[in-house]
Amino acid sequence: MQIKTKLYLFSIVIILFFVFSAVQRKIYGYIADSIIIFIIMTLLYVSYDRLNQNPISYLMMLLALALHNAGVFGFYYKSPLGYFDPIWEQHISPHPFQWDHITHIFSGIALSLLFFSFFKKFFTEDKLHNFFIILSIFLIAQGIGAIGEIYEFAGYFFVGEGEGATGRGAGDYSLYWISSDWINTMLDLVYNFLGALIGIGLSYLLYKNKR
Repeated sequence: MQIKTKLYLFSIVIILFFVFSAVQRKIYGYIADSIIIFIIMTLLYVSYDRLNQNPISYLMMLLALALHNAGVFGFYYKSPLGYFDPIWEQHISPHPFQWDHITHIFSGIALSLLFFSFFKKFFTEDKLHNFFIILSIFLIAQGIGAIGEIYEFAGYFFVGEGEGATGRGAGDYSLYWISSDWINTMLDLVYNFLGALIGIGLSYLLYKNKR
């Protein structure tokens, strides 16, 4: 059995574990998240060789997604890596190491590893050329992260209150920092997303026309 198949089967076991945990705790929003994780890990498995992946990049993606689903255990409400501090309790938060921040850090690492594995074949002896490749990897990771925020924003609009990425729950807001700027920022991201789609579509049409 190939290593990629073993990794894929392992990811399915992890996903089933979270589905079971969601059913057991009656937090069904994480079942929808588990289905999305299954789709992502399946797509990565199918394109494993074409994306020039390796076990580390695949497992890191699984870890990043699993950390999100660990919210089923209440980690978004109380991070296991947090600590109680009377000053934080009074002014900001008793858990400065919020679970949402941890999941975003690992997501950035996973995305960077994934796209670095793919783009490294384009490296040359030209340092400037390599710099722009690395910059592109960084911007791609940031862009996908922004799309994830748009997904959460859409979940808030269509699902409302609830757990998991499709609902507004713990990890989606701060009791201390609330502002309408959030709405403005998210709408800006949505329109940036639409603009990018239009730009890519026009560029592709022009490219096809020239050919």
